[in-house]
Amino acid sequence: KYNCLVFTLWGKDKKGKEKETITFYITDDKNRIPIMLDLFLNFGAARANMVKVTGEKYPFDSIVIN
Repeated sequence: KYNCLVFTLWGKDKKGKEKETITFYITDDKNRIPIMLDLFLNFGAARANMVKVTGEKYPFDSIVIN
């Protein structure tokens, strides 16, 4: 689990109605590493998850330890 900042990009569909297009989850430390992307497409949805991080510039402080 990570402490994240969440950003959402909104767009318009063919009928002019606003809809959520992409949601970005990035770490709230100095690295700003993208953890997850949710993509909402005309033909379905997709999700991309971070698997591995190497060579980060700053300490990875956003990990939540239970």
